[in-house]
Amino acid sequence: MLHALISSSGIAVDNVLERFVEINKRNQILREEQILRVATDISKVNKDLQSFTIDARVGGDMNENNRLYKKAKERLDAAVIVFTTCAGKQPDSLILSRLTSMPFRRGRFRNS
Repeated sequence: MLHALISSSGIAVDNVLERFVEINKRNQILREEQILRVATDISKVNKDLQSFTIDARVGGDMNENNRLYKKAKERLDAAVIVFTTCAGKQPDSLILSRLTSMPFRRGRFRNS
């Protein structure tokens, strides 16, 4: 099952992702490739977290290079948790179609 953290602010998404990455390093909850940061503009993602974006994972912008589309789909299928915003430009068609067709676990984030 795919889990998602969605916020209206990219900074908020990056803050939670940064904490999750720290916890994950200590507790080995997920493999790094199972964590994905979705963003329409990679330059707005915290530089320390850009390696988690689809563009970084496939080696380029899939919207500018159709050959990367299949790789991007594989990366999204392998993801267990996706961090993204609900604001901004229209999301990539691949991401939008995959995220809207996947089952999500709904719930509230609790700070422990």
